[in-house]
Amino acid sequence: MNSVIIYDMKKVGLIYDDIFLAHETPQWHPECKERLIAIMDALKSSAIWDKLIHIKPRKAEFKDIEAVHLHDYIERL
Repeated sequence: MNSVIIYDMKKVGLIYDDIFLAHETPQWHPECKERLIAIMDALKSSAIWDKLIHIKPRKAEFKDIEAVHLHDYIERL
């Protein structure tokens, strides 16, 4: 007999901390403090906010970074 699991709703996690606002990018880059503030304000004022799973970030280990970036790229940084 096969079991079928039906989920009523998918869960979405949001990893955020105000320390993210200190991330500096070139002036022309779309990833900026103001953009992040606007996104967070929009989420907080919507019904979505209470449905999110709020996750505090942790310091990434080297293996975490290597999982998404080439070793040579990391070494250049």
